Amino acid sequence: MRTAFSRLPLSSERFGAVPSSYVCCANDRALTLAQQQRMLESIACQRVMTLPSSHSPFLSMPQALAQALHESAQA
Repeated sequence: MRTAFSRLPLSSERFGAVPSSYVCCANDRALTLAQQQRMLESIACQRVMTLPSSHSPFLSMPQALAQALHESAQA
């Protein structure tokens, strides 16, 4: 993986140049769904997915999260 082993030049001018996705966690008690949606208003996400999970979907529903991430990568 390139970013793990080499320098990656970052700049505010290019922020958002890489397509991004966001997974909303509908049952999150740390960040409500409304808070997550407000956060999304300030960033450019090409794909937004919602899972009926808690704050940590990688623990509560890892297969559904993996599927959502896979679908996002294929889009």
